[in-house]
Amino acid sequence: MIIDTFTAISLDGVTGKGRKGDGKIFTEKSSPAIIKLREKIRNNYQAILVGANTILNDNPRLLNTNSTNKRIIIDIKNNLPLDRKIFLLKPQNTILLTRYKKNKKGYFQKLSVLGVKIYFLNNPKNLFEVTKKLRGIGIKSISIEGGPKTINLFLKAKLIENLQVIIFPILVGGDKLNFFHGAENTDLKIIKQIMIEKKYIFIKYHPIYR
Repeated sequence: MIIDTFTAISLDGVTGKGRKGDGKIFTEKSSPAIIKLREKIRNNYQAILVGANTILNDNPRLLNTNSTNKRIIIDIKNNLPLDRKIFLLKPQNTILLTRYKKNKKGYFQKLSVLGVKIYFLNNPKNLFEVTKKLRGIGIKSISIEGGPKTINLFLKAKLIENLQVIIFPILVGGDKLNFFHGAENTDLKIIKQIMIEKKYIFIKYHPIYR
């Protein structure tokens, strides 16, 4: 199984929305070129994987150009609102990896009615179990577009083959979780580098784990 990442980061390695009040510093909407690149990259993968926080906070669609890709959510708490785009737009392409809870039976039933495919795991944070399940249902390539917690989980397990990042010209600072936090003692080999609109830099790294 091929597992890569694709995300936007600041110069100091912060992903997501950065400082409070800076919610738009990483938005793709201001750059058609970044949107085009994102769609091109998504078309290379069978599925896009995120954690529950990405769905809760960002409400993304996570669709490729033809809206044919699978969207995978790793969720522990099972409290995502049913009005999230990932449940309303092509819900039959959405896969939920979670742990069964009796008190969430009604929640699971509602998702099933929408067309979401639900797979119960003993421990959704056990990446051996996660990857085994995904292989079992025919998933062969994944792009992780989740937040730093999800990305770091896979980095620490040494499962990521390529790190694809768009670097924004800003320093966030503070105590935000760093994108590379889980890659201690890991060399990064540059595979590809592109300047976008003389402002953003796209870099594809291959991690060399020690």
